[in-house]
Amino acid sequence: MAGMATSVWLTRHWQIDLPEMALTGWQLALGGTMLGPAAWLFDAPLPMLTFTQCVAYTYLSLAGVLIAYGLWFRGITRLHGVAVASQGLLRPVVSVLQNLTVLSQAMFYAGSSSCWPAYLWFKARQYARAN
Repeated sequence: MAGMATSVWLTRHWQIDLPEMALTGWQLALGGTMLGPAAWLFDAPLPMLTFTQCVAYTYLSLAGVLIAYGLWFRGITRLHGVAVASQGLLRPVVSVLQNLTVLSQAMFYAGSSSCWPAYLWFKARQYARAN
């Protein structure tokens, strides 16, 4: 959570005059450049990938990373800091609701019930400041 807060703060503090997709591309390239040597040193070599696996990896790279990060950084630059911070509180709630509806896993609801009071407290405090 501290890493997320730091990255949001740095993104807003150092507003670079780049389009969101270019900024996202540079951040992903630099992150891969920094993690690449560690992965090469400490991970076992990958087996030969099939064509289907390469297509799946390409899809995950484009849709799951590039588009998602591009939308995220676009939102960070345009939203107020409170709205961005509340996203961190809503993430477990959305995860629980997805587990309940899509996967029918009721045990996740019991484990994350502590998120609701924190979110409601945060929203009540935000409402009190506005009025």
